[in-house]
Amino acid sequence: MIQCIIFDCDGTLVDSEFLGNQVLAKHFVDHGVDITAEQLVAEFRGGHFTEMLQTIELRHNAKIPSDFIENYRLLAQKAFEQDLVSIQGAEHMLQQLELPICIASNAPVVKTKSSLAITGLTSYFGDRIYSAYDVEAWKPKPDLFLHAAQQMGFEAQQCLVVEDSDAGVQAGLAAQMQTVVLDPDNEHTAVDGLHRISALAELPATLANIIAGHS
Repeated sequence: MIQCIIFDCDGTLVDSEFLGNQVLAKHFVDHGVDITAEQLVAEFRGGHFTEMLQTIELRHNAKIPSDFIENYRLLAQKAFEQDLVSIQGAEHMLQQLELPICIASNAPVVKTKSSLAITGLTSYFGDRIYSAYDVEAWKPKPDLFLHAAQQMGFEAQQCLVVEDSDAGVQAGLAAQMQTVVLDPDNEHTAVDGLHRISALAELPATLANIIAGHS
């Protein structure tokens, strides 16, 4: 029986993926790396930031300075403060949920809290925000979701994950949790334990169907 819902944040609750990668692409250009936001989203969405930098350095024979991430975070924060919005239907969907919920994100906690504050979603999660930096393990590894479940007081099989990226889906399934993917373009292959929704408005009904199927 599902008793807890674990949400990803970026791309799942807040519309930050393309906006953040627009800032990142420009930041790369300033350091001699020619890459587009579209390319960054397509290849690295939901992954580990440091591993992405290492891949870019090798591929483009570039030297990324040590303050690159810090400066990017500052630039992204300014862009988020101006333009970040929640994913369509996010707040209405959260209002309908009756189960305990939390967030498990590859991003630092401070970034996630800021994104929730900008988009008006803070009150739904409080301090129930868990980061890959807490456990030093990033999606697609399952460690973060298992950590979030433990912190929330539930077993893995009692939790449902809501994600948007390949890395997040892999992590949810590897944690042996029922996993819902927000997939408006129908890009994800159907596998056991994976449930597709095209919009967040579909989540409450999908959750009810999953619970009914396991009762």
